Amino acid sequence: MLINVIPGHWTYFNTRGLMFPFVYYKRILQDIGIQVVFLNENSERVKECDLLLLDSKVFRNCWSTTPEATLERIDILCEGPHKTIWFNTGDSSAGVQKQVIDKVDRYYKSQLLKDRKSYMKSYYGGRVYTDYYFRRHDVTDDVELWSTCLDERQLEKLRVSWNLGMNPCMDYWQGLVGRVAWDNRLLNILTYRRSNRDRLFRKKRKIKINSNMSLNYPRNSVSYQRRTIASILAKEGITVSKVPLREYYDTLANSKYALSPYGWGEICIRDFEAVLSGCTLVKPDMSHLETWPDIYSAGETYLAFPWDLDCFDEWYEDNLIDENYTDDVARTALERYERYIGEDGSYEFTKKIRSIVQDLGF
Repeated sequence: MLINVIPGHWTYFNTRGLMFPFVYYKRILQDIGIQVVFLNENSERVKECDLLLLDSKVFRNCWSTTPEATLERIDILCEGPHKTIWFNTGDSSAGVQKQVIDKVDRYYKSQLLKDRKSYMKSYYGGRVYTDYYFRRHDVTDDVELWSTCLDERQLEKLRVSWNLGMNPCMDYWQGLVGRVAWDNRLLNILTYRRSNRDRLFRKKRKIKINSNMSLNYPRNSVSYQRRTIASILAKEGITVSKVPLREYYDTLANSKYALSPYGWGEICIRDFEAVLSGCTLVKPDMSHLETWPDIYSAGETYLAFPWDLDCFDEWYEDNLIDENYTDDVARTALERYERYIGEDGSYEFTKKIRSIVQDLGF
């Protein structure tokens, strides 16, 4: 079968994470009878396919300026005998572009709320965690927004795709190359990072916790969690300021724990960077989320702390103890993640594509 893909600009990290597996596993997909072609939306051949995949980043800058014309463009792309899938490459789990979901055959996101009926509710700030801090601590934004609500028929179209963990740019050099690899032909020079587990876990880690992260979000409800944690850590003499990229990766490689609060979404790049560096990942509870690859099993692949930050200082002192540190959680997380990337990941990814195709009746 033929799958045509209209990607957003390849400099978008989420777009690269969505599209790179198609490039990396191209020959393996061909071996099972699936050909993937990347096209511009204006190509004459764009609808000459069995399945058309649309990256939401293609239309990212159009919704606020030309919403009606944008919907007309999507209508035209959906017309015909082919099936159409929308890939929402946004960061948060709650945000769904309701204006699109009725036009396409399936609506995929890299992370979804496990309780699909949660999408029948509206969330302040467009996220479940921004809504949580709004209701619990009256955290508000200068420009307020609420997520849209779906009906039961629309819920049936929701599916989980794959997250930004499938982006290969998870170390210093691949990250530099990824900045100039702006189309699918150049992406062939990228590869997934593989860790030497024996050397990774044999080394003595001198830094207790890596907490370098951005705090400068333009919306209070999004930045609240990070800013609150940063103020608590400051009392422990721990800073969260951003550092040069080389220093960041060097620090990760020498840290026991890596702290990764929510940002624009629950899943962050640093989650996978930390796992590949052999750190024990520390995050807010992720049990509300369904994603793929799923490296989020509390107590098994990461340490989860409650969204309620009133007791975060006590949780920190009780759980992130140097004397009790072991690398068991970090090892398990790395073993799980590596099943999905590199040559080993071909089985999981082709199985994922097969499930997408079969779900549409092919």
